[in-house]
Amino acid sequence: MKGGRMRRVVHLLTALLVISIVLGTIGCGGKPSLASPEDTVREYHRAMEAKDKYRMANLLADSEQRRTLLRFTDFSGIDTIRVSALEIEIISESDNEAFVKVAEEVEINKSGEITTQHLGGTWHLVKQNDRWLIVTFQS
Repeated sequence: MKGGRMRRVVHLLTALLVISIVLGTIGCGGKPSLASPEDTVREYHRAMEAKDKYRMANLLADSEQRRTLLRFTDFSGIDTIRVSALEIEIISESDNEAFVKVAEEVEINKSGEITTQHLGGTWHLVKQNDRWLIVTFQS
């Protein structure tokens, strides 16, 4: 009797583990949500902090811009990038186009030398295939 009870507990725990993994995978989808202009702006900053130019490029609407970013973006020698004080304000938004005011503080640590930049400007985004993508950044 003890063996049967233990087996049921193990099966139950295994089932719960599988369910939580499946729900976690479905919920996260492995891809960031780009359901709003704010989501895209935040994801671009997360990709920048991760120094992942491929994720950054995938958030751009234009294929030529993507190629340019991939060709000229070089994170070598940069230890860390940290974005703080990120402020996002929707200026205007329609079903397929948005203008967003973005202000941020970017801290770059390059070989122990830290520089901080206060950046801000207007981002133009468009909706393509249910994803908000970046068209331009204007200071």
